Amino acid sequence: MDLSEATLICVIGTTDRLGGAEKAFRAIANGLRSELGLKLKVFSHLQPHEPDPDFDVTVLRHPEGASLGRLFRNLRSGLLSVEGPAILFPFQINSNMLAVGANQSLPSEKRFPTILNDRACIDELLAATAEASLSGRILSPVRRQLALRAYQQADHVVCNAEGNERAVIRFADLAPERVSTIYNPLAVSEIQTRFPARDRLTLGDPQAPLLATHARMSDQKGLDTLLHAFARVRQTYSGARLRIVGDGPERAPLEALADDLGVRTACEFPGFLSDPLAAIEEADLYVLSSRWEGLPNSLLEAIGVGLPVVSTRCPTGPDEILLDGEVGRLIAVDDVEAMAEKVMELLADDALRVDFATKARERAKDFSLDKSVAAYKELMTRLLREGR
Repeated sequence: MDLSEATLICVIGTTDRLGGAEKAFRAIANGLRSELGLKLKVFSHLQPHEPDPDFDVTVLRHPEGASLGRLFRNLRSGLLSVEGPAILFPFQINSNMLAVGANQSLPSEKRFPTILNDRACIDELLAATAEASLSGRILSPVRRQLALRAYQQADHVVCNAEGNERAVIRFADLAPERVSTIYNPLAVSEIQTRFPARDRLTLGDPQAPLLATHARMSDQKGLDTLLHAFARVRQTYSGARLRIVGDGPERAPLEALADDLGVRTACEFPGFLSDPLAAIEEADLYVLSSRWEGLPNSLLEAIGVGLPVVSTRCPTGPDEILLDGEVGRLIAVDDVEAMAEKVMELLADDALRVDFATKARERAKDFSLDKSVAAYKELMTRLLREGR
């Protein structure tokens, strides 16, 4: 079957450009539409903060709120309105559970082949949700069972990192052929045209080297560890500066920590930037301090602009992106001493910094949108051909 005859039924929490998963969704959905001719029908849990120029969004939860049951009924009704061949394509764990439940409630002849998209390390995500919940001991087993059922009933699960693929196979006890990895796409050609390779042999300001990162300010991102490591770097590089692009619930505590560590005047907190690339590309090196990820788009963007990198070897993604240390330094999660040591190593070693920067730009090309679209095309064609 020609995929241009089919509809891609997308289900996502929000289409707002809030974080890496939302950016990945927009890139993938737009790419599948433009390259394969798929029609898009997008269901969002939440109303976008601004009108969305890319998607005609059907909102499942209205401003006055809605119960889980209402969300389920709204999506079920929406699925029943879809005509012709279609593929159900939810994004992230909550949407995966909701979409599979609604699809399974349809008469068997009306159910759609389903591709779940898991965009985070599922073990860590379920654990983090349990810890964050006020009634975690009650909700966590229920959530785990709903997720387990959804992943077992789907036709296929796409993960964005091989580490997460292995975790999903373990979690849902799935046959390996029902799970695959398709990396998040990076608009690498556009990025590298906009930011040509530059000489990393000398620091931008040898007296005040600039470190950068960009992330949602939450506990997951480990930015407190980064601040502690930066304070140690300042003991050797007294003029060093740190730019943390982003916003979130931990911003005030992080700024207070920077003050307590005596580095607040050396730290920049510019907040959320819809286009953070120029702000990070100016840096001499990039640091990813996450405690867990799926496949960090922030790290992809950093290597895309050619930044030498120090990253935690968190589950999952950084070790795959950096080829197990060939493209950047990897350290243990929350290891302040190692982070400071590797940052200073790169600041002091001009040749190594240049080598990592060169390898980073080349590695980024492996995450092109073309490769992502081709992999999804092969998978969707097979599912529609098999009538699943």
